[in-house]
Amino acid sequence: MPSFYFFKKKNVFIKKNTQCLNKIWKKIKFEKKIWIKKISTSHAITTDPDNLIAPIVIDNDSIYLYSMWKLEKKVINFIYQREIYNTKNVKNYIKVINLLFLKYDEQEKKLALFISLMNKTTFITGKPGTGKTTMIAKLIIAFCIIKKKEINVGLSSPTGKSTIKLAYSVQKTLIELKKNKNINSNKITFKYSVKTLHSLLGIKNNFSQPYYHKNHVLKLDLLIIDESSMIDIDMFCKIIDSLSKKTILLFLGDINQLPPIKSGSIFKDVFNYYKNGYTIDLIKNIKNLGPNKLLPLSNLDQNYISNKFVVLKKTHRYEKNSNIDFFSRAILHNDIKIINNIFNKNSNKINFFQINDVVSYQYMIKNITKCYKNYFQSVKNNESPKNILTIFQYHQALCATNISNFGTKILNKVIECYIQKHNFLSMKNLNLFDKEVWYEGKPIIITKNCNVLGIYNGDIGIVLYDKNKKLKIFFLLANFRLKKISCYLVTHYKLAWFISVHRSQGSEYNAVSLIMPIKNIEFITKELIYTAITRSKKEIFIYGKKNIFFKILKYQNTNFSRIY
Repeated sequence: MPSFYFFKKKNVFIKKNTQCLNKIWKKIKFEKKIWIKKISTSHAITTDPDNLIAPIVIDNDSIYLYSMWKLEKKVINFIYQREIYNTKNVKNYIKVINLLFLKYDEQEKKLALFISLMNKTTFITGKPGTGKTTMIAKLIIAFCIIKKKEINVGLSSPTGKSTIKLAYSVQKTLIELKKNKNINSNKITFKYSVKTLHSLLGIKNNFSQPYYHKNHVLKLDLLIIDESSMIDIDMFCKIIDSLSKKTILLFLGDINQLPPIKSGSIFKDVFNYYKNGYTIDLIKNIKNLGPNKLLPLSNLDQNYISNKFVVLKKTHRYEKNSNIDFFSRAILHNDIKIINNIFNKNSNKINFFQINDVVSYQYMIKNITKCYKNYFQSVKNNESPKNILTIFQYHQALCATNISNFGTKILNKVIECYIQKHNFLSMKNLNLFDKEVWYEGKPIIITKNCNVLGIYNGDIGIVLYDKNKKLKIFFLLANFRLKKISCYLVTHYKLAWFISVHRSQGSEYNAVSLIMPIKNIEFITKELIYTAITRSKKEIFIYGKKNIFFKILKYQNTNFSRIY
């Protein structure tokens, strides 16, 4: 992080025993130039990390752990050194793009596909519903037509749930595209696999060496990774190491969503290059695609880095003039007036419920339980596991935190007791405070990857009776097949009536309930609220206090990086 960060008292010390800390502060007499010079003499610190290794690095007026400095350098070298901007076959690219995009208003997607074909590595960002997954299918088809041979494609995403969504969307779009009369489907041959990033790279746990690395690379022609905003710097570097020189790489995501839990918001950081604008020669080629509103020309004619980036702005998920679309935009721009107008309209699409006392808290539990009405019925009717899993995913209750009375831990137990009390599921005489208690209809979310069982962090499972009348946990995999696992084999999981906003990334639901805490909000940010509301396609229910909600909108994630 930048050295100036250390000269702000609030960033260095916890505000306890301030009298003692102030005396220490005066004694130290911090002066930036002197301080940097003094600590640089330590054997634990290096100012020339390329030639001298030490635990701490001072570089470009920033302070790093050596391991983080090394990872950042690898990312920077990857962006600059990997072959970029292939101007061969431009006319052929444009011809193929015009075959795949027939509508006049799809210029934005045409541009995204063109840039993806021109570069070895491309980054595409856009809000949910801007057509990123449609882009993936069309890119696969385009590569098949251009290469004139069978291609090997890898589709991946950080979580199991987002991988299932990716697989479904791509498969659906590919079927529709093959109906296009302008495309000879007999010439489109490809193999594709859909896996989570951990499964794709062969990572068994957080400390193990990936199966695929620089000396044993993935044999892929095209690798497409969705929900890239969730990728931390360590995982990004593992992806880089696994690539062969011929692999085309595409990252998709939404830079406005929550950053990764671990260090390094790479996807968001690299988009700073986009601000430079496209180069003159790229714009000349783009003109052949049709009219486009472009960023200003780059001042650096030879700077092709910015040509790797695309921002999709037009959303297709919501109905025209959708309140949810307006709401998400207002959140990003911190437009309090628009947000208040939406809340005051009492729209049945977006509702804010004020939580002031025990009565309003109980009303929240009752209201959220109603949202699972169809799910309870499907369990009682013994519908197929696949149907039950699908119905459960219609609505999801999300929490901004895991702790307090408004966090996942307590709320999951509160709603479970409420369900038991009103007999919505068969839970008679069960001690719900025993974690190992299993009952038909119990939803869980996996919290740790398990390669042996083939289940991964973020996967949702439902406990149901199998054909032998034994309780098993059913999961819907990325290939749309069901996986059935004994309850007692799963050890790392949590209840999933309520899940954290972090764990919901990469998922989408028809309806979302967002529960906001009424105090201790220091670590809750605007990005968290934006991520939560953009999980919903149709309805949003927010529970909390409005003054706290608006206060949180002023908080943004602070990220220090030298990648740009």
